Amino acid sequence: MELREILRAFLFIIAACSFGIFVLSFFTLAKMKSVPKKNRNLMEYQKPKQYKTLGVSTLGISAVALVLALWM
Repeated sequence: MELREILRAFLFIIAACSFGIFVLSFFTLAKMKSVPKKNRNLMEYQKPKQYKTLGVSTLGISAVALVLALWM
């Protein structure tokens, strides 16, 4: 295998993993927000903004890795 093929495979793996983290972070955020405010455990519902930031940043990483993988 050439170095280009190996890099391309790693970029596809990075894109798939970061997209999975993106989906899980927004799924977790949606699940946390679906619980009524009275029943929320404050330790679990700490900072929803962190989940948004994680989701958006991993989506960006996924998009960049996918573009690089398709470009190679």
